[in-house]
Amino acid sequence: MKNIILYLRISPIRVKLAVGFMVVMLFFAVAGRFLANDVPIYVTHHKWTGFPVLEKSSYLSFKQDYANPKVQFQIKTPIPYAATSIDYTNGLVGPFNWKYGNRHLLGTDSYNRDVMAGLIYGSRVALLVGILSNLIALLIGIFLGSLSGYFGNNGVLIGRNYLLSFIFLEIILLYLILSNSFIEFYIPSFGFRMAIFLVFTYLLAYKLFRQRGKLVRVPIDIIITKLLEVFHSIPGLMLLLGISVVVGTMSLLKLTFLVALLRWPAITRLVRAEVMKIKQNSFIETAKSLGIGDFRVIYRHILPNIFNQLMVAFAFGVASSILMEAALSFLGLGLPPDQITWGLLLSQARTNPAAWWLALFPGLMISLIILSCYVIGNYLWGSSSTKLKTGESII
Repeated sequence: MKNIILYLRISPIRVKLAVGFMVVMLFFAVAGRFLANDVPIYVTHHKWTGFPVLEKSSYLSFKQDYANPKVQFQIKTPIPYAATSIDYTNGLVGPFNWKYGNRHLLGTDSYNRDVMAGLIYGSRVALLVGILSNLIALLIGIFLGSLSGYFGNNGVLIGRNYLLSFIFLEIILLYLILSNSFIEFYIPSFGFRMAIFLVFTYLLAYKLFRQRGKLVRVPIDIIITKLLEVFHSIPGLMLLLGISVVVGTMSLLKLTFLVALLRWPAITRLVRAEVMKIKQNSFIETAKSLGIGDFRVIYRHILPNIFNQLMVAFAFGVASSILMEAALSFLGLGLPPDQITWGLLLSQARTNPAAWWLALFPGLMISLIILSCYVIGNYLWGSSSTKLKTGESII
């Protein structure tokens, strides 16, 4: 923590502003229901006491049973609307409008929903998709990039029978994850199925590289690079369209995994290039001569030295993922309309050209968060470049 504080203290003012804006967005994402909601934060009544923002169904049942009782004490949210709350007394109104005692600081959208509440709730979707998709892409990219860069085409010996079993099981697992088969009856959550797929893949791969017996040499670098070429040859939007047809109705976890599917090739290329460069250093040869295993060399001596480059790729990737999610929502290919996103708010400006606030405020939020990610990424890139020039090592 002291290193992070010192790192921010010596940073330029633009980096501090970018970090501050990201902290505000993270606060909106975490505390959104306490900032914008159509129920109070805390209520005291002789028949019911609690936090309606956390127990909304119980609170609404209490109000229905007692016909809107007068509470003894309550703490209201700053914005008296949730993102999906419809204001039936106001239509499409502009910013800073007070009408019938109802306040809409940034106006309402085409469905009479508060824009400010939509921006706060949209930050949760943007950050969740941006951060979680890049964490998944990092796991995939580090694993495949390390194998490709470290072992090359001549360094992997795998049991032949186990290799065939691994390929067969991966195909079956992937089919069960993506298809609308009977597995949905047992595991209906797409995100949980994808998590199971990734865990089984890692376990099978770990067992694969520990297999002994009749061995076969696998050109792992060629396989991974050709796989990267296949993904780069397909336009990202076309790939998303094709997969969205297979997975059916879009959800937040589905969208996260789909964005991660487009992000992992870039991280894999970066990790592969950095591993190929670092493995030529003398300390790697020294570690191998001491009898340290290949995977321990990668984990203990190579990956720590590319940590800064990975953080740069992560910062740029978050910006790219947020822009991708906004673009999909703008085109109507993202989340359903009942889940408010910045791109969905922005898309309403097409059918309501006079409602300039529907284009200005969501577009401004998207631009600022992308700019903040790029400022942080550029600063991290400059710091890592300085370390490389001075020959400084992390280990």
